[in-house]
Amino acid sequence: MKPEKTYLDKLTPTTKAYKVKVKLKEKSRTLVSPQKQTRYQQLLFEDEKGNTMRGALFENQIEEYESVFKSNHEYEIANAPLKAVLGRYATREDDCQMSFGGQAMIQDLDPEAKPAEPEYQPIAAIPRTTDASDRYDVLGIVLFVEDTRAITTSAGVAHEVREIVITDHSTEQPLTISVWDDLTGTETNFLKSWAGPTLVVGFTSLKPSTHKGFSLSTTMTTVFDRNPVGDRANALRKWSEEKRALVLARMDRIREVRDPSEQNEIHSIESIKLKQVGNTLQEEKHWIKVTIPEPTQSKIVPYVGCNNCGKKTEVDCNTSFTCKFCNKEGCIAAPRITFKFTAADDTGEMTFTAFTQECEALFKMTSSEIYTQITDNMFDFAPIAHRLSSEPFFLQIGPGTALARNKILTWVPKMISWN
Repeated sequence: MKPEKTYLDKLTPTTKAYKVKVKLKEKSRTLVSPQKQTRYQQLLFEDEKGNTMRGALFENQIEEYESVFKSNHEYEIANAPLKAVLGRYATREDDCQMSFGGQAMIQDLDPEAKPAEPEYQPIAAIPRTTDASDRYDVLGIVLFVEDTRAITTSAGVAHEVREIVITDHSTEQPLTISVWDDLTGTETNFLKSWAGPTLVVGFTSLKPSTHKGFSLSTTMTTVFDRNPVGDRANALRKWSEEKRALVLARMDRIREVRDPSEQNEIHSIESIKLKQVGNTLQEEKHWIKVTIPEPTQSKIVPYVGCNNCGKKTEVDCNTSFTCKFCNKEGCIAAPRITFKFTAADDTGEMTFTAFTQECEALFKMTSSEIYTQITDNMFDFAPIAHRLSSEPFFLQIGPGTALARNKILTWVPKMISWN
């Protein structure tokens, strides 16, 4: 049967004779499945209409197709076997991915095209209003590499992750890169050993993230280049050499902020107000000892919200739902509380908004108790107000996420302690 030209969104696991024109948007590193220890490589194709589909190569196919599939080349692919994509990996009904072998025909439509070179950008030039599908190549001087952490996503998937902090000449604010899974090992260990003014590294194909306001994360196609070439790389090496003392100072500041043992000093409100965007890091936290001289019940706002992201919902309390804000299934509608207050010490005042967890600590009540008593007009705020205005408590604060996102410094509550 003669293959008929079609588009990726028309393909299903039962499609046999077909032909598509696509561009290879992404080609992953060689990966290893944790369960079967099978080597595989992921491919991401895009057609003329913007539809995308994944493909996969396994074991020896990775070497066999190395010279066939090249990133950003256009191909005409016909009759590649289509395998069903099931469960949480499916993006549509009858979703599928390409495999290769059998009667598959692959024609490179521009075989003479040169390999795409990284397009390195200064940290300050990376747009903060980006889509998760965007990709960026970044040059940076490695300031800090954290140890590996094991995390489990809300879907129950286990991952290993590390954060790399880099800087360059374009901004005083460092950039955090979250490194995932296979890249957390040998390659990242090397960066940790050699972090400092002489280590200029190119990071390719990073995706934007709202983690900590704004950061970047590795993808399946990310590569670390410990010896990047070109004018930008040479210029950054020269700047780092000339500004060695500045780079070392930035390294020391990162280490100071990342070391929990250095976080117990009590600061004054006056000293917090003296901090500026250029000398404040997104991760830093400070304790202040304060009271709330004039707590007001009208500043307490109870509502029903998502137990994951906290956004307001019209769903009844204790009901499971899919949140339109965090796009997660199985969220629970739960009582949520906000409380706006002005804290004071001997040196000045600052205004904050406490959210559910901090409100529970301030009022010494659960969010359910606060919500129910306020909505039932049974909330006795007088003794709480007296305690807040007369008994000093410890308030841990940190920069709001607008610091990394927009270079705007605000302070938000992180933790409350009465001890």
